[in-house]
Amino acid sequence: MEDSILKLITIGYALGIAIVGVMAYLGIKGTNEAIDYQNSRLRQHDEWRKKWVNMYGVMVQIVTPITQLIGCEVARAIRL
Repeated sequence: MEDSILKLITIGYALGIAIVGVMAYLGIKGTNEAIDYQNSRLRQHDEWRKKWVNMYGVMVQIVTPITQLIGCEVARAIRL
């Protein structure tokens, strides 16, 4: 009788430790995936922002000579 109780307690502890280990692994894995996902979104946003800044910089380079040649309010409004 005592022998079977000890076996059940041992099995219970082993299962408990195994379940805690699996849950810890899944928690760490999920956290790493969430961090990787957020980092990839941040990289995409930075690339998008650099693209638009470069386009704006090109626009300013094109429009600025127009404002120097024309020198009117319309050209300044285009630059804005």
